[in-house]
This record gives sequence, C-alpha cells and structure tokens, in this order.
Amino acid sequence: PGRRRNPGEPAPPSGNGRDRQLLPGYTDRAFTGSSAKVSISGDKLADSILGPANTGGIGMQPKKKIVVVEDHPIFRLGLSELINQEPDLLVCGEAKDAAAAWHIIEKLQPDLVIADITLENSDGIEFTKEIHKRYRNIPVLILSMHDEFLYAERALHAGARGYIMKQEAMGSVVDAIHQVLEGKLYLSEKVKDHILIHLAAGPNIGTRSPI
Repeated sequence: PGRRRNPGEPAPPSGNGRDRQLLPGYTDRAFTGSSAKVSISGDKLADSILGPANTGGIGMQPKKKIVVVEDHPIFRLGLSELINQEPDLLVCGEAKDAAAAWHIIEKLQPDLVIADITLENSDGIEFTKEIHKRYRNIPVLILSMHDEFLYAERALHAGARGYIMKQEAMGSVVDAIHQVLEGKLYLSEKVKDHILIHLAAGPNIGTRSPI
C-alpha cells in the first residue's frame, strides 16, 4: 500500500546492499561473514565474538574461532583469508609471537590455535607445550616450513594435535583444520608411515627420534 510511483520515478531504497543502515562499529564485511577487527598492540582481535561476524547465518551454529600465530605477515594474511572463506571457520585473532598470542588466547578462548615452529622472539614447540599445560581443551595445529620428519613427533609430544607443511595444497590445510577441530590427529601419510615404522622397530632402531 502507498503512493503509486509516476513513470520514470526511481524505486525507493530496498534496504539491501549499501542502502542498508549498518550497526555502529561494523562495516559491510560484517554482513558477508568476514571478521570485523580492531587493532590492539599490533595484533588483531575480533570486535565481537557474539555478533553477526561469528555466525554463518540465522539458525546456524557459531563459527569455530581460530587464532593464527605466524611471524611472516604476508603468509599470516593469506592463511587468514583462506580460513575465513570457510563457512564454519573464523580467524578471531592474529599474532606474530607467543607473547602477543597469550593476550588473544586468554581474551577470546579460541577453538583452535594454528602456530608456526619458528616465531619472532619465541619457540613454537615451547609455546605449544605451554598452551597444552594451561588450556588442555584448546588444540594446536602446527603449520610450518620445517621438515615434518624432524619436527612432527616433537610437536605431538609437546601437545600438538597435528602437523602440516606450508608447502601443502590449500585444501590439505583446510582438511587438517577440520580434522583437528573434530578431535582427530592430523599428519601426512608419509609421517604416519614413518612413525609406525619407528614404533614397530622398537627403541633400538638405528634412526632415533630427535626429541
């Protein structure tokens, strides 16, 4: 009901797209499922964990919150963009070292931490041990360029729930994230075979673990 438009008269705004009134502090990205973030001491935090950016839509389950700890900013950005493309995942925080990551983890209590072994001013293996000690319910996935044959076992002993190389395809990284979030362990098939052979050979095997 209402006044009939004259021929040639433009239609009124529909309320969709850029005609929509945005909530204070939000941008268009908040309505596309991306994380609206603010900067705190150089690290990114989601401005709202319970707001529109953390749901896949009305009636859907909240997205799984992920913290990325990586000292290479370009790789960190690319990884975050890859994860945020998944309908059930959200990067809620980013950090370049363990010290900055603790502030984010304590504040946001993520569902998963993805960390490199080599971090600025910190050691990813020791960082993983400390997460496992403080927050046993928060799994850690190691994503690193370092040889998985040398470091995967060390990461698992430190409490990590998976290890994947940066050289792996993007689809493999996403698969690793989902498997760890489901409570499973993730290792490449080559590393699984290596560990099984090592275990089957017993403690007197010639090639010892570097742990």
